[in-house]
Amino acid sequence: MNLVPAFLENIAGQTVSATAKDYTGYTFKGWYDANGNAVDSSMLTDDGKTITVTTSSENHNTTYYARYYANDTKLIYNANYADSKGDTATSTLNGKVDDKVTVNNGSLFKRAGYTFVKWNTKKDGKGTDYIANSEYQLKASDNVLYAIWKANENTKYTVNHYLVNTDGTSVSYTLYQSDILAGNTDEEVNASSLDIAGYKYNKDYNVDGIADTSSGVIKGEGTLVLKLYYVANEVELIYDPNGGTTKADISESDTVVIGHTDQVVKLKNGDSLFDRFGYIFKGWGTTNNAVAYQQGDKYTFTKDEKQILYAIWEARSDMPYVVEYYYQKADGTYPNADELTSDDKVTRNDGNINASIKIKDSDTIAKTGYVFDKDNENNILETTISKDGVPVLRLYFKLQFTVTYELDGGISTTEQLVYENLDYNEDTPLIDEPKKVGYHFEGYDIDVADKVTANATYKALWKANDDTKYVVNHYLVSNDGNTVSYTLYQSDVLTGTTDETVYASSLDIAGYKYNKDYNVDGIADVSSGVVKGDGTLVLKLYYVNDTSNTRLVYKANGGIGADVIQVGSVNEEVIVKSGTIFKRDGYAFVGWNTKADGSGVMYHAFGSYRLKENDNVLYAIWVKMLDDYIPPVCGIDN
Repeated sequence: MNLVPAFLENIAGQTVSATAKDYTGYTFKGWYDANGNAVDSSMLTDDGKTITVTTSSENHNTTYYARYYANDTKLIYNANYADSKGDTATSTLNGKVDDKVTVNNGSLFKRAGYTFVKWNTKKDGKGTDYIANSEYQLKASDNVLYAIWKANENTKYTVNHYLVNTDGTSVSYTLYQSDILAGNTDEEVNASSLDIAGYKYNKDYNVDGIADTSSGVIKGEGTLVLKLYYVANEVELIYDPNGGTTKADISESDTVVIGHTDQVVKLKNGDSLFDRFGYIFKGWGTTNNAVAYQQGDKYTFTKDEKQILYAIWEARSDMPYVVEYYYQKADGTYPNADELTSDDKVTRNDGNINASIKIKDSDTIAKTGYVFDKDNENNILETTISKDGVPVLRLYFKLQFTVTYELDGGISTTEQLVYENLDYNEDTPLIDEPKKVGYHFEGYDIDVADKVTANATYKALWKANDDTKYVVNHYLVSNDGNTVSYTLYQSDVLTGTTDETVYASSLDIAGYKYNKDYNVDGIADVSSGVVKGDGTLVLKLYYVNDTSNTRLVYKANGGIGADVIQVGSVNEEVIVKSGTIFKRDGYAFVGWNTKADGSGVMYHAFGSYRLKENDNVLYAIWVKMLDDYIPPVCGIDN
């Protein structure tokens, strides 16, 4: 809304007229006086635009306002490019003529492969520039801003390299490599071919509609895909007996296959080509010691001109051998072979011909209380299978013990308290003397042995201290009807015996009485407890106002001195104290008041005050002294 004043001056007693002008983008709404009130219709022409005023005989200024409202208008943002359907996106911002709006930061539109730069009043960018978040003032019409774009230099496109596979009857394709590259949006690019072992690039490849596409224009969406095709070279596959011999009825041509790179063939059965005494054919390997393929598997020719698959053989693995376990006895000796039970022997049938046999990891897992004695000179951990009889492996296990210190809540500077895996007759490990807060150490329940001959647990013995500290706090409870607060009246440090229960005694406090059942908002009486060894026990007793007595509290109110309390009975009249109980430099005491700002009831020193049940508070009232001011004697007001 806009107001345009019409000033009518020095025309006392005359009749004058004013006509509202027309403003582009605004609509006239009427005439108003200086107070914002619409003028009487009798003062206006039929169209309401002209006002006629007859002034009084006295000279004075009279102002009337023509009121206008800004017309609705809009700012149109134009994406300035056509989408796949040929349409151009727009966005509208509504407002009023002459409104100042913040120009969009470019987030309204997205253009694949391009970066938003700025807005301009012309599509070709030759008009007025408006950068993101700048200010634009709306006109009555023609409010259009066009997005100005810059082609990205890093728009992605893809180059796929395909290997052509054929078995003579059909053609298939394998993606060998896919490269994601970048260039300028809408520029033409050309792909470079690769050097691929076993293949050669065919720029003229075109089979059944599958054709080489090595160049193209980069699309803003990054969807351009160039495709290059590579055909395979001829190669040879040789079957190698790898220690075996070729069967008599097998010719050399049966052990060689001709094909081309990436051609797929079915592998032959090695037992039909070769023999090897004492071994079982297990498959084919690309090396001479590991199976990579089974007979009948599909094999894909590699890039190499000559390729070899080796027959992989496995020696028989069902030869027997015995494993014996020797466990140390309680006296530290080991049993003889004839003392072993059936549980201490196991026969296995998994030995290999002419191969070394070794103990298994599971063989070294001992019974409870034992551990494998790997350093025992009688161990036989490895041997060979032969025709001279069933071989034997021997393992020896020694006793293991545990020494434990149980400190019952105590601590030692020696961190380790449990010692496991101790050998027979080993020195007993010792720990530093333990300590326990609130107790003193009296030794262990049994004597600590010099040598370890069995599992042992040593339990610490303690005696409670009788001088452990604890605290008793006495709190005064204040309640003004809205909030509850607590004042520490007295804190006593006492002593007792650790882990024994103690009981606090209440105090006699003028104006208060002890409430053993006090419990408000989680604040509760704690008058007994167990003495903690670290001295952290705190008992808390709470005292509430004694309704049979009450208190009158005197407050310094800016002066120096702690609150002064006067105790009496409810409805008792007491003598008001002198102002000399407080001091304030540069000020004179003039009396007491029930309000700190002096707006309550005023009381004079040595006057009378009737005690109420609650809220008995008097505040010292002060006035700043002049240089020649003589304060009243004893606080009596002048």
